[in-house]
Amino acid sequence: LEGLKPRCADGDHLRVQCLIGLGDLSGAMKEIDSALAAYPGDPRFIRAAFLLKDPLDPGVSRLFRLMDRKNPANFPAFSLYIRRVTSPDGVPALAEEYFSAGGTDPAVSCALLESVPEYRIGELERFADLGGFLRMDLVRRAAEIADDEFRRALSRRLSGFEGGAVIDTDEDGEPEARFEVKKGELVSWAVDADQDGRDETTVLFPDGRLPGSFEIRSGTGEISGEYWAYP
Repeated sequence: LEGLKPRCADGDHLRVQCLIGLGDLSGAMKEIDSALAAYPGDPRFIRAAFLLKDPLDPGVSRLFRLMDRKNPANFPAFSLYIRRVTSPDGVPALAEEYFSAGGTDPAVSCALLESVPEYRIGELERFADLGGFLRMDLVRRAAEIADDEFRRALSRRLSGFEGGAVIDTDEDGEPEARFEVKKGELVSWAVDADQDGRDETTVLFPDGRLPGSFEIRSGTGEISGEYWAYP
């Protein structure tokens, strides 16, 4: 990391990513603060601050107030602020501001589903239009909402879903898992736990049923998980 000199925004961003990947969050925070001072409008460091800083940190609110929320480059940071920093009662107003500016992240729609009971059925349409059913992690969150009418509506939409879906919980563009679905039935599940672009295993579901057994192997071939049906 020390070799990434002289300083530049791309190098500093790479340094932050490396520190986060190494688990050195305090070091990453120092780099973020330094980078924000050097490149105050860079959306990558604003998003990183929203991701790592304490939501109650006054600096987070100040960053948000100064951020150009109509700039598409800031939409990822705007989306993250809504979902991680904003209290549930503040989500609707900011979410509508985000969508009015042109934001398209289905995770923001999912946040609305979780926080605004009276508009869930209508919001489900926007969630679907934004590709929410392509994000299995978001679908799982939606399915956990304690609202019977909404769950029935969600089930109806899922029953006709066909296509590929992913789980990308850290939103880095490298999914931890990918799924293929036909007519609401799971066809295949591919796992890339270490997010290196190579699947450790692919599980097929004949006729939508769980197979008798399967193994999840690491990149070195070691078994990191296994399943056996009983009996």
